[in-house]
Amino acid sequence: MKRTRFTKSHGGCSRCKAKRMKCDETKPSCRACIRAGVECPGFAPQFRWSRKHEKFSQPSQQAKPSQSDESGIAQQNVAERSEVSDQASSSVEHFGDQSSGGLSEPAAPNGTTFDNAMPMDAHIFDWLDMDMAGFDDLSMSMIQQSLAMADYLPPTGLPGQDHMQADPSVAFQATSLTNNDQSTYTGSDRDPPSHTLTLQQQTASDSVSPSQQTNSSPAASGLLGTFYRLSQPSLTARFSGEHFVNHYFTEVCSLYSCFDSPLNPFRTIVSNLWNSSATIYLSIQSLAVAHIANHYLYMAPLGHVKRSQAWKSLQLDLRLHRAGKLPLENVLISLFLLGLSSSWHRPSDLGLKYLFISRNLIQSHLRSDRASQQPLPNEAFYLDALMYWEMLASFVDPIPMMTFPGYGAPIPQVQKDAPQITPHPWAGINSEIHFALAEVGRLLRRRRRSRMYTSPPANERETPWCDDDEQWAVHLEQYLDNIQIPSETGVVDYRDEYTPKSDLLEIAAANRYIGLLELYAAFPHWLEKRITSTGKLSGSIGCTLTAPVDHSGYTDAVDSWLCAIAVHILDHLKDIAISSAACRLQALILVSCASQLSFPDRQLPSDEQQDSRQGQVFDTREFVESRMLALSRKYPQKQYLQMLDIVKESWQRLDDGSPNAHWLDVAHENGWQTMMG
Repeated sequence: MKRTRFTKSHGGCSRCKAKRMKCDETKPSCRACIRAGVECPGFAPQFRWSRKHEKFSQPSQQAKPSQSDESGIAQQNVAERSEVSDQASSSVEHFGDQSSGGLSEPAAPNGTTFDNAMPMDAHIFDWLDMDMAGFDDLSMSMIQQSLAMADYLPPTGLPGQDHMQADPSVAFQATSLTNNDQSTYTGSDRDPPSHTLTLQQQTASDSVSPSQQTNSSPAASGLLGTFYRLSQPSLTARFSGEHFVNHYFTEVCSLYSCFDSPLNPFRTIVSNLWNSSATIYLSIQSLAVAHIANHYLYMAPLGHVKRSQAWKSLQLDLRLHRAGKLPLENVLISLFLLGLSSSWHRPSDLGLKYLFISRNLIQSHLRSDRASQQPLPNEAFYLDALMYWEMLASFVDPIPMMTFPGYGAPIPQVQKDAPQITPHPWAGINSEIHFALAEVGRLLRRRRRSRMYTSPPANERETPWCDDDEQWAVHLEQYLDNIQIPSETGVVDYRDEYTPKSDLLEIAAANRYIGLLELYAAFPHWLEKRITSTGKLSGSIGCTLTAPVDHSGYTDAVDSWLCAIAVHILDHLKDIAISSAACRLQALILVSCASQLSFPDRQLPSDEQQDSRQGQVFDTREFVESRMLALSRKYPQKQYLQMLDIVKESWQRLDDGSPNAHWLDVAHENGWQTMMG
């Protein structure tokens, strides 16, 4: 029987063609690209513009050029064509083996070289042009801070890892990842960046006639997609494991902490352990990729790949720790790196599995006999970090912990001759406040959980509280009132010139006040009791709320007081520059206060005081929105944009007079829970 001949397909995506692989041509993405974790470039043929047969139309009235002019033009065209052709061929040769998304295998950095003489205008924050709240000083200070930390980078080399060897000739430039003037990045000083696409696109745009431009929408969309980093171009930036590790120490480390200096444990501990731990090595790469994905969106799938690899490596570390072959510190630092960065990759990923593992390890450590076990280095750092993590999780934990019936809140420790406080990169200068906030979050979560199994009340404030919860809330209010915020002289000089001590003190005061704000919003009858006959608020927050509060535009004085307290708390944040690392601790404060920013009642007759109050609320809302947008550019933006959705939906409900305008209700009803830190 004669065999039927089929026409051999020469199609396939450009990635498979470049690697000389067989492509199954599955749409929209082939299987080879899916397995590699990169975006499939597609199956459309890629054309390169050529000026070889181009004809230039000249006006009939124009005089003919002389022979010398013609020869000059011809030589110029030939030079341009040869330059583009040579540059394209050299670029294809260089990137031929890197066409799989431009991503090489993980490699341990062999050297960390920074060029401080590079122009300082090449950084990722050039476009951030805002006039409000100190936004304009973001770019220069952030880059200078990164370059200043170059002296504290870790030693090179990763012994014992055969698959993590790097080219010793590669030198990483601190600003190369974010240089807006480069279309590609090769990671090597010997191979200059290729501008082939830029030259070709410019040539094409110069020669296309107006009639032809109407049919160029696919090409135009491709250019815009490349400009926005929405899709992977044919010649992409080549990032290796070395680049990701260096990016962590130059950029991400300062973003993951509320201050950055040689005293930052996320710099010192990681620099000591990453070259001997594959889990830490992969974890810091996942953080770096998540931050780079802010500007190169096609890198996001690689972040998930690095995270999955780190999770698998963590399972091995846990088995080794249970067998007594791996110190607890190695496991905890990996959990802290992976857990709180879960929302960087996917905003709804709360990373609770990492928290549960950390909780079990710390509980076992605290219950064990200290005399018979090895001491935990930097124990205070890990305990305060877990307390901060528990505080953030208390607002989103689906099963909140019960109260302690018969027990009161602990008494804050006040020491007359207390030593200076060393700030914590997560908790700031006072972890006692985060304990109280964690308990407040559990109270609110239990209240919402109880409402799921009972008929909804006519008014959200009429939701019954159990006696244990209300008594526990009374102790928490007293606890928050008694917490003492230290002065600047009581804080150790942590050597971060971009994050003054006053910023951390303002954050600590604001955190204490949002604890009281949430309690007063949950128990409005408490707030009515705190209002004195003179119309002032008693307690610690009333001592700082000195401006008179006008309630004429509100039907309920409690709403007016809650709004005034929220505006007062947000005033603490306006003087903190966006370049300060303390901005990392602002997310929960912004969201919590935003849900209390209600306008005066429009049905009441308007007067000058009511208009002034409305303008104040409007300005505060504008500050919240602009600050969150700025934070979404400075930090991995997915979780901040989701928090901004919560804020705007809460404002919409406040303006419409709808019930359940609290930010927790909005987040849980819409599935927008995320870690706000």
